[in-house]
Amino acid sequence: MNAATVRALLEPFEDYLSTQGIVFPIELETEFHQNKLASALSVHTAETPPELVERLEMIALLHGTQSTLKFEEDYAELLAECRGENDSPADVAVKMFLCAPHIVWREFDRQAAKCQRTFSVFRPAGGLPLQPSSPDMLERVERLLGPWFARNARTNWCRVRQVDAEDGITFLVYHGDLMNRVTVIADDGTTRSELFRPERLDIVRYRREGGEWLVSGNGSKVRDELRKAFGSVFHCSATALREVCEYSLEPLLRGKPALDCAGSKSIMNVSLSSVVVPFRTGRMVLDRGDVMDMLMSVRTAGMRIDQAELIFRIVGLRYPVRVTIDARNGKLKSSSQIPAIEQWIEAAGFRKVAPHAPEQALLDIA
Repeated sequence: MNAATVRALLEPFEDYLSTQGIVFPIELETEFHQNKLASALSVHTAETPPELVERLEMIALLHGTQSTLKFEEDYAELLAECRGENDSPADVAVKMFLCAPHIVWREFDRQAAKCQRTFSVFRPAGGLPLQPSSPDMLERVERLLGPWFARNARTNWCRVRQVDAEDGITFLVYHGDLMNRVTVIADDGTTRSELFRPERLDIVRYRREGGEWLVSGNGSKVRDELRKAFGSVFHCSATALREVCEYSLEPLLRGKPALDCAGSKSIMNVSLSSVVVPFRTGRMVLDRGDVMDMLMSVRTAGMRIDQAELIFRIVGLRYPVRVTIDARNGKLKSSSQIPAIEQWIEAAGFRKVAPHAPEQALLDIA
């Protein structure tokens, strides 16, 4: 980043950084100054301000070109005011944060929505209509979930945010988790036991295609409360959303044709990384060499596949996307939520989707 950007970012923490040997105004002209600042920022102690750690984490996540492109799409005027002629994407992220922190944290939430999760799939029963989303609706969800979290030792505090995408909407549910106790060690070597409450992020995702709800929570009880709360608010009934378990691994028994992706413009390749099949009184795991060939060599009439991991190569993505399907409990875990993958899974027969009546799409929150 430009030196002026670094100074603007770190000025509020002058008192702390001065104790780490950093002289203000910060100098970055020589490699010595750069290394000294890097050392001060990379070593955290009990005195390190949490706000400083948050800022560094935010920049680490949003410093890339993709975040800048997102800012260009959604906040072009604000970006034009903040961006200088020689600014890098990291400079842009910092200046946007200093000018409009709520917008940058909103993009941070977009990134958080992409983290790997295991989802349970629900559909509304009996054609119950879908209510449009609004800030008031999110507050109603918070009021429903807060008391349950309080009764179950997770505090009465709950916040729900919304992240919009073309294929649906992701709701980020922030709340307190169960209390935790750890032993911490100070710089002088003394130790103490410290009690704290972690913040938990659960995710509820609405898919416009098929009108489905995907719910991820830490434990079946939490997932059930999320199901009831979102069903009550968006379908006017706590029992509106019913779980579906329709993932199947039977297509793999057809061999390599089951992984054909010639009809997809976004998926370059699909490969089988591992499978788990029943064997005698236990299970057999195939995860070495050409897994598909190995599966075909042990295939028998009536064979059942319990679990499989598929690896997707996506156009424009440097890293592969890993998807695990557990046919026993109807769960799917993915390292990234990409509509093209979900569509391929349905088209290839790994998931059977029942026909749905047309449903009103959730309205975007401005």
